[in-house]
Amino acid sequence: LSPVCLGSLRRAASINAEYMGRRDEVFSARSLAGAILLTIILSAMAGLGFCWHIGILWNPLVSTLYFLLLGLGVDDGFIIHGEFMNQSREHPDKPVSWRISQTCRRAGVSVLVTSFTDICAFGVGASSSLPALQAFCILAAVTVFFVWLYNVTSFLAVLTLDARRSELNTLA
Repeated sequence: LSPVCLGSLRRAASINAEYMGRRDEVFSARSLAGAILLTIILSAMAGLGFCWHIGILWNPLVSTLYFLLLGLGVDDGFIIHGEFMNQSREHPDKPVSWRISQTCRRAGVSVLVTSFTDICAFGVGASSSLPALQAFCILAAVTVFFVWLYNVTSFLAVLTLDARRSELNTLA
C-alpha cells in the first residue's frame, strides 16, 4: 500500500475511534472501529488477490480504489452499528442475538442495496473499451462484493461479541 493510502487508513482509524468510541472504556466501540478497518483491508486483499488470480492486472487508476473501499466500508459499519444502537435503546431487555437479528433485518437491506447497486454500476463500467477503466471497474465490483461480504459476516460477529462483552461490563 502506498504511503498516502496508509496515512488515510490511519486517519480513518482515528476518526472511527473518536466517533464510535465513548469516553467509557467498557462501552466504547473502539474495537468495532478497528474491526471495520480490518474488514476493509481484508476486502481489498481478497478482491485484488482474486482479480490478480484471474488475470486482471493492477494499473495506476486502481490506486484510487482504496479510498472508495474505505468510504463504503466505514459507511456500512456506521449504518450497522447505528441500527444496533437504536435496537439496544428501544429493546434493552431483549437478548443480543435478537437485537442483532433486528439490526440485520433493518440495516442489512440498506447495506445490501448500496453494495448491489455499486457492483452493478461497476459491472456496467467494465464494458468500457478503455483497458485501464475496464480493469478498475472489474476490480471495484469484486472488492465491493468482498466489503459487503465481510461487513455482513465478520463485522456483525465482532459487533455481537462486543455487545456481549459490554453487557458483562468487562474490558476483555
